[in-house]
Amino acid sequence: MNELLLRIQDACLQLNGWYLAVPGGAGVIMGLFLWLGGARYAFFVVGVLGALLGAAIGLAVSQWFDLQLPLTVSVGAAVFAIIAILLQQTVILILAALIFAIACGMAYMGHNVSQPDFQDQLLQLNQRYARKPLAEELQNRDTTTLAEDLKAPLPFDWGDQEPTEGGLHSQGIQKLKDIFNALFASAAQNRNMLFLWAVVGGVGGLLIGFLLKKIIMALCCSMVGSTCVIAGMLAMFLAKKIEVITSLQERPKLLLSVFIAMVFFGFPLQLFITGRAKKRAKESEKKEDKK
Repeated sequence: MNELLLRIQDACLQLNGWYLAVPGGAGVIMGLFLWLGGARYAFFVVGVLGALLGAAIGLAVSQWFDLQLPLTVSVGAAVFAIIAILLQQTVILILAALIFAIACGMAYMGHNVSQPDFQDQLLQLNQRYARKPLAEELQNRDTTTLAEDLKAPLPFDWGDQEPTEGGLHSQGIQKLKDIFNALFASAAQNRNMLFLWAVVGGVGGLLIGFLLKKIIMALCCSMVGSTCVIAGMLAMFLAKKIEVITSLQERPKLLLSVFIAMVFFGFPLQLFITGRAKKRAKESEKKEDKK
């Protein structure tokens, strides 16, 4: 797992900083909202998720039936947002099942990528992007390929010359694609076990949701919000070309400790805020009834 994160870091450090800073900042803002206020504004969170799902379905429908894109996306977002708000409790249970299914699936994949076979794939990817002497590379090319390469810069091999910023960014994108392709291939090879772990997590999420209906939204929002904040901060560090993953290797338990601390802080805080809000609403209703 550590080797995988280091390879992702190497690729991200080559990207244009804005490609990481913008989604990283958005992730931190969204994460803080979910971490501290998600349960308080559950109807809003559920409505936004429903709108996003409806927009995606509207986009697909517009492509299938050749309809106007703005109309189908708007209608899909509005319809699914309303349905999600009306079926809020059901949607929360589904969200809990999805979150726990994803968590268990990622836990299994985390174990899987630590195996020697996947580590060999990462080593091969690393060797693929290692610099080679330019003369040696050109000797292995035919006349047509050589003529084409003279017109355009080599995508991943600059010899003794320093690559341009655009070339680094392109190489970083390609590295990330190769890493995630390797992950998808590994998931496909182990799809039965991955599916089993996801089902176990999903069933566990449903059971917890049924037994703890009042607190499951706060727990899920706290977990997702903490994840978004941490991921967003890491992305922003990488945007500043700081090798944050390398630094974390020296303290392997730090990231997990921060995540657990955030969850155990945000979870009860959301319950407290939600409880106060409901209490105030009941007191307001009693005052109106007396009048």
